[in-house]
Amino acid sequence: MKALLLVLILSAYAAEPVTLTCQGTVKHGIPGPGSDVFPGKQGDPEPVSMTIILNFTTGEVEVPDLLTEFPIKIKIVQATDVLVVFNGHVKTQGYSSGFMGTINRLTGETEAHKTVEVTEVYSTTTYALKCTPT
Repeated sequence: MKALLLVLILSAYAAEPVTLTCQGTVKHGIPGPGSDVFPGKQGDPEPVSMTIILNFTTGEVEVPDLLTEFPIKIKIVQATDVLVVFNGHVKTQGYSSGFMGTINRLTGETEAHKTVEVTEVYSTTTYALKCTPT
């Protein structure tokens, strides 16, 4: 299975985008002291499923934005035989959002972090995923 995963993921160097199906956990948090509405800085892990698209031709990773339901395209800043690193920043209608992460091309382990800022950091989201090519 690992050899097949390796072959499929390494095929991402081809011109066609590679679609990854990912499952794991997501944690949402609000910086600062807890309140009645947000009782802690970082919430408990919740199960999550998502699709990530790697496109080496455009140099982008497409991830879903869980707040807006629209995908976000983030630049691939480094790609090796083992690791894909992505990082991006989007500004829209009064807030900005940063998204960065890594995908291990051998194991499928994916880690990503999203921050949303209004005038300061408003929320954080942390993803721990296992991804496989579809």
